[in-house]
This record gives sequence, structure tokens and C-alpha cells, in this order.
Amino acid sequence: MKRFFFFISISVVLMSLGACNGTKDERLHVMAFSDELYEKQDVLSELIEDENVQFTVYPTILERLIVELAGHEADILFVEESITEPMDPEGLISLNEVDGTRFVLRDEEYVAGLSLNEMFDGVVELEIKHMVAVPVYNERQTEALALVKKWHEEELPWS
Repeated sequence: MKRFFFFISISVVLMSLGACNGTKDERLHVMAFSDELYEKQDVLSELIEDENVQFTVYPTILERLIVELAGHEADILFVEESITEPMDPEGLISLNEVDGTRFVLRDEEYVAGLSLNEMFDGVVELEIKHMVAVPVYNERQTEALALVKKWHEEELPWS
């Protein structure tokens, strides 16, 4: 009986170590929070995902967005307008230098987001306004900004 518990204990420890092997996905992580994008995620995944980009879509749930903002997993955010209210513009990198339609948060002069609708224009029609933003907690800000600039300068992977 002791051997049985010993083997079970060792198995649990080895599985735990295997699950926590510390390998991190090196791709930029784009997270979307929108029912509309959730419905179109198959098309969007084909457009956005490549060897350098991972794309994850969640329904329009404010609590899920807040969990993400606290958890710091996304490098780029796509957010439906209806849940942008709690987003602090100071928690997002300024996109002043990127050409595109500005997405205003809290009537600020600071350009924290750009129109995702404009970026997808002609490829995926969106009925609801969406924002693309880069969070300040992002360790890969330079790469994320470069990708957003590339998307807004018509060098889109889907064009």
C-alpha cells in the first residue's frame, strides 16, 4: 500500500512539473473582447494568426476584460466599444504616431486606441465600433506597436 501511494505521489509531482515547464509562447498575443468578433473568430484567426501572432477571442464580458488587464497576458487588445469605459487611457500606450481613425476614451486628447473597424474595412464588416490598443504593461511594446502600425499602413496580412 505504501508503494502505491509513493507511485501516486511521484506521478502527481512529475505531472505538475511537466505542466509548469516554463515554456512561454514567443508569439505576440492579440486578445479580442467582442461578441461580434467571437462570431467571426474563424475568419479573423485565418487573417491574423501567423508564426508571430497568436489570436484569442472572448465574448463581450466586462469581467473577462478586467481579468486580462490585471493578468497582463495580451500584447494587443481588440475591444468592443460597449466595454471600454473602465479602461484607463494611461494604461494604454499612446498611438499618436500611427495613422488611423482615433478611438477616444473618456474624452481624452491622448490617443490610446485606434478604430479596428477601419483596419478591417473591406475584409470583415463590423457593425459595432471596436478599438485596437496596446497595453502599457506589455513587455513587447515595440513589437506590438510595429504590428499595429503595419496593419494601419495597409501592409495587412490579408490584403
